[in-house]
Amino acid sequence: MGKFPTFDGFRSPDAARKERVELYKVHLARIKQEVDSGNYSPRVIGESADEASSYWLQAIEQMEGPPGRAWDRLCEVLVAAIEDVVIGSNQTATEFLEIMLSVARTVDGSEDIDCVMGVFGPIFKSQTAYTNSMNSKPDPSIRRWVLDQWWDRPDKSQSKAAFSRQHSELVRKKYGVSITSDTISRDWLPNNKR
Repeated sequence: MGKFPTFDGFRSPDAARKERVELYKVHLARIKQEVDSGNYSPRVIGESADEASSYWLQAIEQMEGPPGRAWDRLCEVLVAAIEDVVIGSNQTATEFLEIMLSVARTVDGSEDIDCVMGVFGPIFKSQTAYTNSMNSKPDPSIRRWVLDQWWDRPDKSQSKAAFSRQHSELVRKKYGVSITSDTISRDWLPNNKR
């Protein structure tokens, strides 16, 4: 795997690959201009202008070549899938595809599979922690019921605190178990709203 530029401003999932290529070309021109004027200062300690230029050229070639075009095509397929009526009716499937699209937009075409999969590390860790907490005591079916109630609540703007106060009492009545509203809010409900 080669060394490719990935610093802030040049690696954003919000920017289209073509826009990033243009940024890379501007940066490459800036290096040439600095070299021509005798004012080149390396961004990485000990990096020569030739090395820096080589990195940028390799990244541009990858992004404009078949690897980059393949990722562009994957983005098009994912957008079409997200816009599909049947898939769009399933919130979980849509969110999954949006995550995949974010990753596909970020990848320049220069990475190997290990780099691409590395993006998922934090997602897998948080999902494992979430699953472990769902399956610990008290009975996981109580937590699952509360979570189902959270996703299906009629007022999507309801705060976690208000929902938790309401459902701690409902859990006590339905299951005969005392769970504090803080536990429901802090430990059982996801950090993001849908």
